[in-house]
Amino acid sequence: MTGLTAEVFGVPDRGRLAPGLVADLVAFDQATVGDTAAYADPRRTPTGIRWVMQAGHVVVRDGRWLGTRCGVRLAPARNELMHGWPFNAAEIWTCSGGATHESAGA
Repeated sequence: MTGLTAEVFGVPDRGRLAPGLVADLVAFDQATVGDTAAYADPRRTPTGIRWVMQAGHVVVRDGRWLGTRCGVRLAPARNELMHGWPFNAAEIWTCSGGATHESAGA
């Protein structure tokens, strides 16, 4: 999600890298990234995604999920750009599976 998308959907603290904001990052290989899931098998792992950080926790390293889920469902805040969607941003910051904080350079 980019800063513009986060602004349009009214999702605070997302879409930019800055102190105090939530760090959700994905490092992928543009030449190999792809979706392998199918309707009959929706849980198949994508290709080309090497590293993922959710809420400041590394959850995928070297293309392998570390068994931790730190993602949350994001609901848009009320925003004039959303034409009156009746949602408020609600996020629950929990991680399961023993997440560890790591810097982006780790």
